[in-house]
Amino acid sequence: MNPKTHQSAQTLFALLIACVFTAASLLLVVLGADSYRNSLHSITVNHQIRAALSYTANQIRSADNAESISIESLDGRQVLLIRSEQAERNGNTYLYFRDGYLMELFSGGQDPFEPEYGEKITEIKQFAVTKSGNSFIVSATALNGRQFSVSVCPRAS
Repeated sequence: MNPKTHQSAQTLFALLIACVFTAASLLLVVLGADSYRNSLHSITVNHQIRAALSYTANQIRSADNAESISIESLDGRQVLLIRSEQAERNGNTYLYFRDGYLMELFSGGQDPFEPEYGEKITEIKQFAVTKSGNSFIVSATALNGRQFSVSVCPRAS
């Protein structure tokens, strides 16, 4: 074999090894990014559903008394209504589902329920509250379709 041909074959072999290494590295990065994206989506969905349930549970627990909490139908939607009659915080807190979000609206005791003025709490697929005895069962469906529930007993029941 000619020395020049031998050197060309060695150079070609080195370039081939470098290309294989580069392709394997690129494949590893692509697979890692996809795995990271899936993990991040799962964590985000978990956070959203936990935020919806824990926020609602804390609102129920913070009520003045069990009689100040009711589930009502206002403007065609189910609303968890928490009335507060403390001097510094006299008003109504409404928790409801609207346009893919758990929403909260605080208004004065005599002010009407206007859902468009509520604050977005977190993005979810569905939200419902039912009463069972002294407890409230809060159910929410995550964006991935998984449903979660929590049973909450008001602090002052």
